[in-house]
Amino acid sequence: MVKALLFDLDGTLWDRDAAVRATVIAQHGAFPELAAIPVEQYVARVRALDAHGLGDKNQAYA
Repeated sequence: MVKALLFDLDGTLWDRDAAVRATVIAQHGAFPELAAIPVEQYVARVRALDAHGLGDKNQAYA
């Protein structure tokens, strides 16, 4: 039986931006083919495409 259901609509319970940033930095380090792209440039581009989770996923993953 569910006793509680929490929604985090504004990032107060979970810092999504920090989690996405950490994930993208790890991803950059995991793929040698990305080494030519500066990590901050890569992070900025992925975050722009992500648009706080509202971006077009097909475009982001292309």
